[in-house]
Amino acid sequence: MSQPLDDRSDIGKAPDLSFNDDFPTVSTEAWKKKIEADLRGKPLEHLNWASVDGVTLRPFYREEDLEAFDHIAGMADGLCLASERPAHVTASHASAGNAWAIRQDIADSRPEEAARRAERAVAGGAEEIGLQLYSPPLPDHRSSGTNGIRIASADDIATVLAPLDAACTAIHLCGGPLAAVVVPDLLSCARTQGTDEEIKGSVGFDPIGSLATGHMADPTLAFRLAVDTIEASADASGLRTLMVDARPYHDAGASAVQELAYTIAALSESLDQVTERGVELAEAIRRLHVAVPVDTSYFIEIGKLRALRLLATKVVNTFAKASGNASTVDPSDLHLQAHTSRRTQTVYGAHVNMLRGTTEGAAAVIGGCDVLTIAPFDEAFSQPSDFSARLSRNTQLILRHESHLDQVADPAAGSYYIEAVTDALINEAWPLFQSIEDNGGLLTAMAAGTVAADIKEVRNERRARLNRRGHVLVGTTHYPDTAEDRLSDVNTRGPGIPDGISPAPDADQSDTDGTPIPAVSAASVLSPLREAWTDGGRLRDIVASLAAPPAGGDPHVAALPSVRLSRPFERLRLRVEAYTDRTGRRPTALLAPVGPARYRSARATFAQNFLGVAGLRIVSPLSFDDADAAATAAVDEGADVVVACSSDETYAEFVPDLRAALDAADSRALLVVAGTRDDLDPAVRSNADTFVHRRAPLLDTLESVVQDLGIDPSA
Repeated sequence: MSQPLDDRSDIGKAPDLSFNDDFPTVSTEAWKKKIEADLRGKPLEHLNWASVDGVTLRPFYREEDLEAFDHIAGMADGLCLASERPAHVTASHASAGNAWAIRQDIADSRPEEAARRAERAVAGGAEEIGLQLYSPPLPDHRSSGTNGIRIASADDIATVLAPLDAACTAIHLCGGPLAAVVVPDLLSCARTQGTDEEIKGSVGFDPIGSLATGHMADPTLAFRLAVDTIEASADASGLRTLMVDARPYHDAGASAVQELAYTIAALSESLDQVTERGVELAEAIRRLHVAVPVDTSYFIEIGKLRALRLLATKVVNTFAKASGNASTVDPSDLHLQAHTSRRTQTVYGAHVNMLRGTTEGAAAVIGGCDVLTIAPFDEAFSQPSDFSARLSRNTQLILRHESHLDQVADPAAGSYYIEAVTDALINEAWPLFQSIEDNGGLLTAMAAGTVAADIKEVRNERRARLNRRGHVLVGTTHYPDTAEDRLSDVNTRGPGIPDGISPAPDADQSDTDGTPIPAVSAASVLSPLREAWTDGGRLRDIVASLAAPPAGGDPHVAALPSVRLSRPFERLRLRVEAYTDRTGRRPTALLAPVGPARYRSARATFAQNFLGVAGLRIVSPLSFDDADAAATAAVDEGADVVVACSSDETYAEFVPDLRAALDAADSRALLVVAGTRDDLDPAVRSNADTFVHRRAPLLDTLESVVQDLGIDPSA
């Protein structure tokens, strides 16, 4: 009998949520058998995912798998020394939830405009500000330079900082060695405000990172400058001045495993070098911050940040123990500054960068970063606008206030899959790190070219996956907007512009003689650079002096490249745009669908996406009755390419007829067939110029088509 409507005796009682009787536990073995049955006899391993990031993951994990993950139990040979809570709790403020600071980077060239942008950023929700200093191109083109604030004197620093309260808003100086050079100016401005002891933020100078990017050439001078910077900021206890930067390896195309191994190797090397030069270990650790890039491989990136905390903790504590220092650190003590990935940004389909930034930002937050910077969507091809800067800032505000990712400390903890990713990354990265250490350390590996060669293998695999369409950059290598033009944007110069596009002249490249840069030595680096700077030395001369090879030889370390995965496709499409500008007409591809609707529609859609990647104008009729009609349309449209779209059986007659009709109409259009060459009739193969299909290498095929159209690579 049902309960009377007025009976309220059960109100407030906890419901019975025991479902064991109705939903009995299913064993792992039963799950495996069910999956293998659905796979029709194929083993479960058929579903394993071999990531380009260096780990292989199973299709599913269960609670029992957690028992095998040492990082959870805290038994991984010191991975969580001195930790009073589980090592997988990575948030710096566990009691307050998943706290992270919202940072916005400013790169406007004029100091006055940079100050305005910084003030608006803080008013719009940014809690920390990064000041990207302009870095002139290196003389030998090892670096193309970056957009950034053009600082000519200490007054320019004061102008940028004027609207900011250094006691409330953390200030991050970005720009490698240049950031170190202007640290005294930052402190002077803070002293003027009366906030020098309260100033918070960081200096974006990583000695090994500067060697890896070619901005410094002599390791001795690089580490001396790092020590000078720590000493110059001795009274500013909230300023983190010892940086370890994972971005040079990431931007060169490294896997997540390589990033982790090289980053902790750089950490080990940096601690060794600065303490050898007189910096106390406790002071080095207190000044330490790690910059870590985050790309769109969502679960891998979450696991990467969590693994980095554990691995870096092990390195620091092992170093402390070896040096006789009794102090230890917890994983949550590591200060992680996360940045969305530069290598995943694209010039075409730029608004998709907003979605990439959201994915990357969410991964960084869930992974437990302390500070997060989400790059504006247009950063790859222009100076970010107020609109794009606001969107990048609001993305973080939504992650916090609407997605509530700040409510739980380490929200990924206990997730079987993410814990498996974290464990796999640790198990692959630690042996690689040990191998580097056993063979002389990271500097030795970099000087020998080992690091560059190993990263190149992964970079080539990433590009190969794009070429064979195993990986997609939406809007660039798939689903392109063929009406989108970017040539005028990239010719005005941006930080990530494709190779081969000439930058606008740099304002810093005047012929006026600047103050000569005095020689720097192992005993003093910052002082002579400061002297030149305050006496009117040009930034380009300071950059050149630091990048100059050591006396008597070449640079110790060959600079790693900085790439965006989309660059080769952008170069190709920009060639087509340049050709269009020069001739006044965009190369046109006419799709020629005939025959059965099921085949012609599918292949026409595929061909449109494939050829559209090159930026061709695509004309896509519903269908043609015969080859003559298609040839007539090709002439009317001025088609440079005609694509036959139908079934393999239809091609046997249609393609030879279409070739004959085009010849009769005096059309010189390339005849492309949407299909696999080896599957087609010999008459089709002999009449077609090329073929597009799922296994055709995308970039190679398009470059061949564009070349056949007479669009020269130098265009």
